[in-house]
Amino acid sequence: MNVAFEPWHFWIIAGVCLFIGEVFIPGFLLASLAIGCFVAALAHYLTDGLAFAIGGFVIGAGASLALIRPYLANALGPEEESHFGVDGMIGDVIVVIDGSDLGGSLKARYRDTTWSLRCDDDLFEGDRAEIVAVEGGTLVVKPHQE
Repeated sequence: MNVAFEPWHFWIIAGVCLFIGEVFIPGFLLASLAIGCFVAALAHYLTDGLAFAIGGFVIGAGASLALIRPYLANALGPEEESHFGVDGMIGDVIVVIDGSDLGGSLKARYRDTTWSLRCDDDLFEGDRAEIVAVEGGTLVVKPHQE
């Protein structure tokens, strides 16, 4: 039994590999390219021309990226914003551990790290402050009103 691969078989194999890769790399980019591979396989099968296959890949992947990917990203994406990193710090309340009243600088302990603070109002050791912004290694705070 002689099994020979046709060129369109390689397009199918590439498309399946890209779909498998989509499992590990989210964002529907690899899935869009896989759809382009399947269109290229169909074009190569029907015409037996590499130029038509490449054109089918470009059109299939381009249409998928432009039309399907944004729809799927909106439909399956997170419904609320992520609150990790700097965005997750805004609004948290901290306690000042070193005030500027005795010649020190404003500092607070937040998430197991000692941070420098910047505040337009006077804060003293033991005061509670709310984080309003993060600028590098400095927390910009305001006095917390309970």
